[in-house]
Parts: sequence; structure tokens; C-alpha cells
Amino acid sequence: MLGNPDRPIIIYLKLTPMLEREYIKAVRWILEHDDREAIGDYLEFGVFYGSSLTCMYRVIESFGLDNVRFFGFDSFEGLPKTTIYDDQRSWRPEQFKSNFRYAQKNLNEQGINWNRVFLVKGCFSDTLNDDHNDSWRHSYRSR
Repeated sequence: MLGNPDRPIIIYLKLTPMLEREYIKAVRWILEHDDREAIGDYLEFGVFYGSSLTCMYRVIESFGLDNVRFFGFDSFEGLPKTTIYDDQRSWRPEQFKSNFRYAQKNLNEQGINWNRVFLVKGCFSDTLNDDHNDSWRHSYRSR
């Protein structure tokens, strides 16, 4: 497992400044090219401990984009066994394995608003499909 589940905040603190700068640039670019109201929801695939999701949440809030919802998709089981055949074996099965409750705890500690942030546990083929898309179009609750 990458990182120490007892110290994920250290990962967050090290990544945040670099990631935040890139997220700010991306949001600024979007706002320069489109109306604020046209900005839709943010979907993140692979939540791990929730540090990048929290970072984007903070950036979006700093721009006052209160209509954006955040969906974090993850199996929390790590990379699949077939990973050994990808990218010249740069990755390994179960790398990035995490824990759903632990990610929730980290997001709570960072003060995210659960009315706007939703964690979706499961494989993409089971969770990102037409049945779920229809319900998310109106409202979604992960708890």
C-alpha cells in the first residue's frame, strides 16, 4: 500500500501546493472560456485518501462556484490484478488500496460539505452507468 494509513495528512500536505496551483489554473481557464453557470459537476476516479478531491473542493469554493457537486469514485480495493500487464509493469495489483471509511474520515477532517460531496464505492462498470446517472442528475446521497 502506498503511504501510511495512520499518516495520510502528510501526503495531503506535500501534494496540496503543487496540485492546488494546477487546479487553480484549470478553473481559471474554464472561467475565461465559459459562463460560471455552465460549469458542471466534478468527477474524480480513484479517491484513495481523498486529498486531491479535497484540494479541488477548496479551489472550487474559493472561486465561489457553489453549484458544483463532487463525485469521488473508487473501489477502494486498489489496482486490479490485470495491472501487471500495463505500462511495462510500472504498477502492481492492489497498489493504492485504501479504505472507504478512512477516506470519509479524512474528508470530514478537512471540513468538506457532504451536501455537495459524494463518495461512490465500487467498480466503474457497476456505479457509473445509466441507472445511476439518472438519479444523480437530480440529487444523490452517498450516506
